[in-house]
Amino acid sequence: MGSAQAPQLEAVRRPTDAHAMLEHEMKTSRALLYTVFVVLLGSLITGCIPDPRLILMESPTPRSCSLDAILTRTQPSASASPDTSSRQSTVAWLVHHDSEYGYSFEYPAMYERSSYSECEVHVTNRRISLGQEVYIGTSAAIFIRQPEYNEWEQEACLLALDLTSDAYDFSISKTTFAGEDAVSVLYNADWNPEGSAIMFEHDGLLFTISNIANPKCDLKGTTITATLVYDHLLSSFQFTRD
Repeated sequence: MGSAQAPQLEAVRRPTDAHAMLEHEMKTSRALLYTVFVVLLGSLITGCIPDPRLILMESPTPRSCSLDAILTRTQPSASASPDTSSRQSTVAWLVHHDSEYGYSFEYPAMYERSSYSECEVHVTNRRISLGQEVYIGTSAAIFIRQPEYNEWEQEACLLALDLTSDAYDFSISKTTFAGEDAVSVLYNADWNPEGSAIMFEHDGLLFTISNIANPKCDLKGTTITATLVYDHLLSSFQFTRD
């Protein structure tokens, strides 16, 4: 993967009037604090630990970002890793259907056992602007929300920069996923050695599928790994309504 550094971004000029500036700062600070609070509260309830950069998806300062300028490569389509595809056939899977946003994916049937209750699929529906969060076992999460910007690629570009800001190796590419144009981010960082995220727009909403860490979901002694679950989520995800 490339080692190119992400370009520096210039902040959009804020209001010059002192009173307007203060009011602007107070509003954005309250919005940011509220976003962090509700997501962290959900994380405490579910026990899942999402990537901190995914929590702060709403930037307090509007920025500009060109996706074409930060791309490092292009891949034909997002899919499961070759080293896990052969093991997927040996695992029993169940289908999770979401009627709120019209999609489905598969997860290990083992997660339904009482001894693995911490691995269950956790769904949190929030107010419209904050959308939905879904945590899948030990390794994956889906975030759905209304884009802050008119163009979803602008938001995906900013999130890609945030995810790779302190990565020592990364790849940002355009791809396709679930029939939609998408942005794929692969990165290696101290806080996530095998980071991965897929971002795409569907029905005016921004979807982000990412790998996460859920230490409460202990699968030691089983054939199920975090990589296996995440890759199978990507390969089985589909929209169930137009």
